[in-house]
Amino acid sequence: MPPSRPSQSVPDDILVNMDVEFQNGLSTNQVEEAIAVIGKEIREGISAIRKVFIEALAIRKVIAK
Repeated sequence: MPPSRPSQSVPDDILVNMDVEFQNGLSTNQVEEAIAVIGKEIREGISAIRKVFIEALAIRKVIAK
């Protein structure tokens, strides 16, 4: 998972933006459920975090020739 990009607009209000790479072949429901769990765990871990934006990316296989 690439690092998140936290930003802070006011001292007690933190916004987290992150890209998450998901395995190919997951259903939309599986990705949505994973995003919900990630967001919930982040907010529960740090109470100052108010918003979590997660961009879902697919893992791309690179074949060296």
